[in-house]
Amino acid sequence: MTRGSSLQRRLTVATAGVLGVALCGFSLLLHTAFTRALSRQFDDTLVAEARGIASLIELSDEGTWEVETSALTQLTRGRGSTWFEVRAPDGSLITRSPGLDDGVFPRGARDASPGRRSLILPDGERGRLLELFVPVRGEDGHEVGVSVAVAKETEDLDEVSSLLWGVLALSGVTTLVLATLVGVVATRRGLRPLGALASRVEEIDGARLDLRLPEEGVPEEVRPVVSRLNGLLARLESAFERERQFSADVSHELRTPLAGLRAILEVSAMRERPAAEHRVALAEALGVVAQMHGLVERLLLLARLEARQVPVETEVIALKDLVDTCFAPVSARASERGLHFENRVAETAVVKSDREKLRLILGNLLGNAVEYTEQGGSIQVSSDLSRGLLLDVEDSGPLIPEAALERVFERFYRADVSRTGTAEHSGVGLALTRSLCGVLGARVHAENRAGGRVAFVVSVASTSVLLRTSEPVDGPRAPMK
Repeated sequence: MTRGSSLQRRLTVATAGVLGVALCGFSLLLHTAFTRALSRQFDDTLVAEARGIASLIELSDEGTWEVETSALTQLTRGRGSTWFEVRAPDGSLITRSPGLDDGVFPRGARDASPGRRSLILPDGERGRLLELFVPVRGEDGHEVGVSVAVAKETEDLDEVSSLLWGVLALSGVTTLVLATLVGVVATRRGLRPLGALASRVEEIDGARLDLRLPEEGVPEEVRPVVSRLNGLLARLESAFERERQFSADVSHELRTPLAGLRAILEVSAMRERPAAEHRVALAEALGVVAQMHGLVERLLLLARLEARQVPVETEVIALKDLVDTCFAPVSARASERGLHFENRVAETAVVKSDREKLRLILGNLLGNAVEYTEQGGSIQVSSDLSRGLLLDVEDSGPLIPEAALERVFERFYRADVSRTGTAEHSGVGLALTRSLCGVLGARVHAENRAGGRVAFVVSVASTSVLLRTSEPVDGPRAPMK
């Protein structure tokens, strides 16, 4: 199994990477700005020296150039000395630094704007050259332009630039290391609640699903996850509780018929009996077995439906005929209890669905209505496919308690205070109905209506499950009994 990378490591690396890029960019910007400022200052010094050199040269009335040699000599002494060369407008040499050979300085200054370039000085050091066209005043007041080329060593400038790089690199690395350490500590403290949550989750097992994860002190970004996990735990607890209750209910439901079956067999075996009495006892036993078999079959189908292991096979169904067909098995019981049945489904109501599953839904709803409707009451079935109303099974009551309208669809739930039938029921019919509706893309609910009437309504979220509502389907109809 491939292990995922640590969240703390990823956050630390990401923070260090972003900070490192930011520091590099800031250092480069700062170094560039600082070295440019130094270069401008250096060039300003060269311009000042070029003008100073030009001020030491004068054109005599005889047309000769007079130079204050002693002052110019001071520029060539010591560390950081200046190399210079001055030429007349015709290109002839006026003066230059001692030891400066011809051709070392390139020639080309022809205007007042300075020209700058780097070069190797005669002493082998790196230097910077500035060429400037400077006007010189003659004795008669007439100005004549001379070309002054000035160069100085850039060793100090290079040292400052290198030192700045070193300072910036050292400070950047130090800042990056400190920021990384702070990031490690911060992310570790920030992720500490996740460790506490993990420990809390480890405490939860099948026997302690009532535990919940604490939301207090949890980072805001993690709180929605904790909330959803608590919701999941609540649903799991509810599901486990339902399963435990289901097991208890199944045991209870099977214990009663098993006890009856045992009693029948024990009584039959106590003494010799005529064959007729044994046949009666066997018939009673078969009835109990049939009841148990029906319960087991319904439970098995319910489990398969909840596991989505039951395929859906659709076909065109005439809804009115199907209602009549499903009422036929319970019509005798309805007559016995004096119930009036009315099928109000339109002749043209046609749907495309799974016939067997729809038959089971109708059978459960009609059987439930026949069993629980008050003596001498009425039952009616209607449909309005244009509004997505697939089935509406309504009876004359009594009403279902409001608190039980939703719970009647739970397995083995019975509202004891009202609607108590007289026949044996498995207790899973309505639960099975809801699961069948879910498989068919429908939903079912119970509601109390005016006049003390009760209805079980099956509707569809989308009318795409309906085929048409105006064309009858050919074929014989089952008579209503």
